[in-house]
Amino acid sequence: LYLRFTGQVDDRPGLKLTNPNLLDLYVDARPNERVRGYVRGRLTYNPIASSFLPGLVEPPDETNVLLDQLWLKFDIDHTLFITAGKQPIRWGVSRLWNPVDAVNSSRRDPLAFFDERSGVPMVKLHLPIESIAWNIVALGLISGAGDTEDLGAALRIEGVLSTVEFGLSTIAASRPTTDPNSIASMAAQTPEILGYHKEYQVGFDLSAGIWELDVTAEAALTFVKDEASTQRELISAGDYSGLFQATIGASYMDKYNANDYFMVGAEYFYNR
Repeated sequence: LYLRFTGQVDDRPGLKLTNPNLLDLYVDARPNERVRGYVRGRLTYNPIASSFLPGLVEPPDETNVLLDQLWLKFDIDHTLFITAGKQPIRWGVSRLWNPVDAVNSSRRDPLAFFDERSGVPMVKLHLPIESIAWNIVALGLISGAGDTEDLGAALRIEGVLSTVEFGLSTIAASRPTTDPNSIASMAAQTPEILGYHKEYQVGFDLSAGIWELDVTAEAALTFVKDEASTQRELISAGDYSGLFQATIGASYMDKYNANDYFMVGAEYFYNR
């Protein structure tokens, strides 16, 4: 249960108030040690929700319900682990910005108390190689797939070399094509979905311990088919523009008693 109340001052007179409360409820079923099913629903309630365009459109509903997670996990010979359904996922090692986290269609709010994004519909294959402390993860993405051409795929390799942990990832995913200028989109502050298009990305991330510091870095090259992106492109490949994003950071953490700790750090994000 997460209760919150916020106020915001903008260019319009007065103080804009919102009270977006949140409740998560889950069911966790384990018929045996090799099979697990999980369902989590989310209810949001904002008693002072207001219309983005007062007088032109109806105000949003005070109460909304969505399915956050719904998945089944099992294994093949204790070697290959399979999770099918709507499940949470986050790639990358940075705390604020994650350029390689392209499986999610939206970016995580870096100032949010916790990651409020719901799960992604997929089939995940996880092959751990314990002898060298590596992981291979393959994803079949089905979100927005009206036919086989809209299916997506992703592959990630994670490994350890001495005190350095690294990850290599690649993804081809269907993204919603939106119309942010429609009245309905402006009212809901959510662009209207017109269809889906393909995006491609290759990424690299690493985390290393240097003295008492935890140093992190990520870099991603995303290929999008967008005429407006030519002003930001690093390279071009046919009709696609390659956009580059990277982040680097360092943090120090101290656990000063059995239950509490503090952390201080900094991150730099490059996004042309």
